[in-house]
Amino acid sequence: MRVTGRTTKMCEKAVEKWGVDAQLVILIEECSELTKEATKMLRGHGRRENMIEELADVTVMCEQLRIMLGLSDDQLEDMAKAKMIRTMERGGIKSY
Repeated sequence: MRVTGRTTKMCEKAVEKWGVDAQLVILIEECSELTKEATKMLRGHGRRENMIEELADVTVMCEQLRIMLGLSDDQLEDMAKAKMIRTMERGGIKSY
């Protein structure tokens, strides 16, 4: 999911209001909650709705981190693409 438009504006406002340190703490917490839900799913106790909610929380916090780092969407997309190409090559996947 890509965060755009109004959500990005709200993320900018959140960073302005609460600051980098506070938002980094929340990012860590949200990543931890997503990890917990993923573990529950692997054990057969997770719920899809909970996973979606935690994924949305992490996505919003990652958008705030992108803003805090001053990264453009294109810069982040380029890095993600390079990472996926490397993953495909390591996995021996030729057509992507």
